[in-house]
Amino acid sequence: MSHRTPRSLVALIAAVAGVGVVIPVANEAVHASAVVLPDVPVEQGFLATDAADAWLLQHPDSAYNPFGILVDYRDGIGHNAIAAVRSRAGVTLARTYPSLGDMELLETTTAHLDAALAVLSADPDVVAARHDVAVHDERTAAQPVAAVADPAAANQWEHGAFPGMNLGANHGDPSVVVAVIDDGIDLTHPDLVDAIWTNPGEVAGNGIDDDHNGYIDDVHGWDFATNDNDPTSTGGHGVHTAGTIGAVAGNGIGVAGVAAGVMIMPLRFIGDSRSGLTSDALAALNYSVAQHVRISSNSWGGSSADASLRTGITAAGAAGQLFVAAAGNSTQNIDVTPAYPAAFTMANLISVASSNSTGGLSTFSNYGTTGVDLAAPGEPIYSTYLNGGYQWMAGTSMATPQVAGAAAVLLSSYPTLSVAQLRTALLSSVHKAAAFTGKVATGGALDVTAALAVAATMVNPMPAIITVPTTTEPATTTPPTTAPSTTAPSTTAPSTPPATTPPATTPPATTPPATVPPTTPVADTARVLSPNSTTRLWNGTTITLSWRGTGSGTVAVRLVNTLTGATSTIATGKPVTGSLAWKVAAAPGRYLVQVSNGAAVDRSDAASFIYTHIAGATAPGAPAVSVASATTGTVRVVTRFSATTGGAARAVVTTTCRSAGSPTKVAYSTSGNVTFTGLVPHATYACSSTVTNAAGFTSAASRARSINVA
Repeated sequence: MSHRTPRSLVALIAAVAGVGVVIPVANEAVHASAVVLPDVPVEQGFLATDAADAWLLQHPDSAYNPFGILVDYRDGIGHNAIAAVRSRAGVTLARTYPSLGDMELLETTTAHLDAALAVLSADPDVVAARHDVAVHDERTAAQPVAAVADPAAANQWEHGAFPGMNLGANHGDPSVVVAVIDDGIDLTHPDLVDAIWTNPGEVAGNGIDDDHNGYIDDVHGWDFATNDNDPTSTGGHGVHTAGTIGAVAGNGIGVAGVAAGVMIMPLRFIGDSRSGLTSDALAALNYSVAQHVRISSNSWGGSSADASLRTGITAAGAAGQLFVAAAGNSTQNIDVTPAYPAAFTMANLISVASSNSTGGLSTFSNYGTTGVDLAAPGEPIYSTYLNGGYQWMAGTSMATPQVAGAAAVLLSSYPTLSVAQLRTALLSSVHKAAAFTGKVATGGALDVTAALAVAATMVNPMPAIITVPTTTEPATTTPPTTAPSTTAPSTTAPSTPPATTPPATTPPATTPPATVPPTTPVADTARVLSPNSTTRLWNGTTITLSWRGTGSGTVAVRLVNTLTGATSTIATGKPVTGSLAWKVAAAPGRYLVQVSNGAAVDRSDAASFIYTHIAGATAPGAPAVSVASATTGTVRVVTRFSATTGGAARAVVTTTCRSAGSPTKVAYSTSGNVTFTGLVPHATYACSSTVTNAAGFTSAASRARSINVA
């Protein structure tokens, strides 16, 4: 697959489409103009993916991909038969979705698109062949501006009693990952940085597809709109929804997510135009299913009942994923005028309307007693935004992550809940109100506390995955005192968050939970279900590791240092079903948990940082960055350190190199000496580092060093 950035490809599109070809766009026809293609081969799949995304960026009102067709084949068809179907239609393969079934994105030229679609639709081996339609994010047209100087949980009226959602003090567990399929995230936002999922199978910055999933350096998700490993948002929409789900609680800054403590997997498919292609949304969904993600938040939609999207969501449900969708902001009954994917009725889908701070249905919100399941707070919502800022926003886009976060809270407490049980618990526990009668199927609004009570009657709770002392921000029932303005959005400059002080005394040891009843072992497997955490743990904390029964009767449990590769044995001989508590006795650093039974090995889904409590320790001084060497596409970066303070030695150095339009490179080390490969030749990168000491305090970032790659 090509990794060229669509923004640089806009000039290629019209020539590929053909001079004078009419491309349907919304309610008008746009004629492609002639542009000379460079004298280089066009890679198979390039038109339907990269070129199509670039086209959408230039034509955000496009109805569909001018170069692609989504096809779902009949069950049981073989590879040879599928190849024959493509040959009959005169199309080529652009993308597959192995976690969602036999679905494919096929490539053709604009001139041949309609004819190929007709041939495929008539083929007996094809269940459905459809345009790759464009969808859009579901925020309201008016973007309220952030106007609060001191962001705090007091702005989160929705966390209190009704007309909020009665959140209480319930929060999420880092073993639970929520995929935010949207327009990206702010990877460095101080309220999100510790909540962003890390791919345990990928080594940052080495230019290699370490986990062989088809994506190079997908350390923190993927950008399907520009086909690179940097899912950074430019529109702020995904940043806002991610904060609603998982903004860090108890860190002394900003807001707290509904499920603070869970991990957010950012999957960007909506581009700068606020639009995205169904094929890219399906690619993001496929990625999340392949990573065994149980919940996805989808604040986007369109008017097409796309058969491929239906197939993909259904397949995600079969894999155990709950798909939460925004009902839309057109003030219409989607039972009569459907909006998708919200109007689909799959057993793993929840459609969400927006409620306001006075307990009513938002005037802009879509509704429907069949197509919409429940309401949730969506107007106005205060959450994380671009450049480390915060902002009020409104829409069913804002209501959707409330429900996705609530599902994550349930799954954190009861990890054995099936997708059907998860959906039932959320919908059977709503807070009934006259405002929602005849408007949504349940006649009510989200109630997290009540949903937890329902879930408790469904399953026996698993033991806690990781038990560490935490603090949470207080909820309040006070809604904002002033109505948000309707001016265009503005970004807020990030402020320096106050340092978080480690506990003054060693946290109390927790009591290991009771052993889980064993399940039937499988002879050649061993799977770690926890701790999938990026939580920062101080040495001396009792951590509880839990897992369910797969593999032989005994296992070896180890910590794996991701910086050095060294392993340290924690325990052996424990039953594969059960729980284990131990005192961390490892040097400060970044670790994965590994379980093996002699026949198979599995590691936790994310790394944990372990530090030592040192009374009176403070952050080290900001480092400086220099360049040791630079060759074609490769740069060796050296970090020079200022003095560490409080008697705490250096533990982790994080080095980041960014270039406009190119994937961001991130590397961890103990020495500060790292080599980045796979950089774009002749591009300029800005590289900087931070240093974290053994007490867990992180320095300010170094001054960025501009590096011209050969």
